[in-house]
Amino acid sequence: GKGKGGWGGWGGGAPADRPAVAMKLLTPTVATISSTFETSGTLRALRVAEIRPQQTGVITNLAVEEGDVVKEGQLLATLDAKNLRLAADRDRLAAANAAEELERLESISNANAIAREEIEQARYQARAAQATAKVSRHQASLARIEAPFGGTVTARSVDIGNLASSTTVLFELVDMAKLELDMYVPELDASKVRVGTRVNLTLVNGDAVNAEVVRRAPIVDPLTGTVKLTARIEAPPAGAVPGAYVRANIVLASKASALTLPLSSTVETGGDTFVFVVADGKARKTAVELGIIEEPRVEILSGLDASQQVIADPDDEVEDGMAVKPVGVASETSSDGAPPVGVASDAEGK
Repeated sequence: GKGKGGWGGWGGGAPADRPAVAMKLLTPTVATISSTFETSGTLRALRVAEIRPQQTGVITNLAVEEGDVVKEGQLLATLDAKNLRLAADRDRLAAANAAEELERLESISNANAIAREEIEQARYQARAAQATAKVSRHQASLARIEAPFGGTVTARSVDIGNLASSTTVLFELVDMAKLELDMYVPELDASKVRVGTRVNLTLVNGDAVNAEVVRRAPIVDPLTGTVKLTARIEAPPAGAVPGAYVRANIVLASKASALTLPLSSTVETGGDTFVFVVADGKARKTAVELGIIEEPRVEILSGLDASQQVIADPDDEVEDGMAVKPVGVASETSSDGAPPVGVASDAEGK
């Protein structure tokens, strides 16, 4: 109409005097809602080892290949240790001879045929020979390269016949029974996270994986303002492997049976949040207090109850006191994913 004065040309009357405007209405839904922080990163194994020999030798045997799963103590490779075994045999024989000589001297000591000092010297030589034999046996045993823990061989870097030293990486061994993810979270959000907090991970193929925070750095990085949090997967599924990219949602807060609305049904004015409650055909601007936000939903702490109807998506034309003609009244999407019950079609609302 060509109304005069205010109210946007609606015949010059107050909002209640204008023609009723068709609006979709909804009622709040009681549901579980969570506040999360989203980040991403790559998984890493809890234990990773580069297997190197402790002495120099030619590789004579490779017992495993990439992809093999091994147990702790299982043979991985063997070095040529013929010279070390010969040295061990020599030192074992020397130790046996020294022990026999000590026994002979002790047997004739009662006859005062030898000096006490000679027996002590023989005892010292026998002990030294035994120690040398132990060292030789240990050095010979180092030719056998064994797994320090159970895991999966992810790389083999040598071939039979190669000369390996203490700087040569033979294999890479990874324990994939447990995986970890390092996350860097802003200080404010990190203050809400404790050891044991649930973390929901999503792999690139869409599979969901559960993890929990096991460590929290005691400091804030002064350059980034973040706190390092470490989440652990206790039983990784097949797709979760070291190096895999994942998206992580850290659950900062969660509440069951919360009164929720779509965030789009709220409006913010002057730092306060409102909804338009419809009663007796009139829209009433009502202040509400928001709680946890989990887009597209938000928790309503106060100002609204579950029986009231609100405008689903108020625009700039909606004003306090204006007449409203319902297009439909419904709760949010039901738990089975079906559309809200009771929403009228556009044809029915006209």
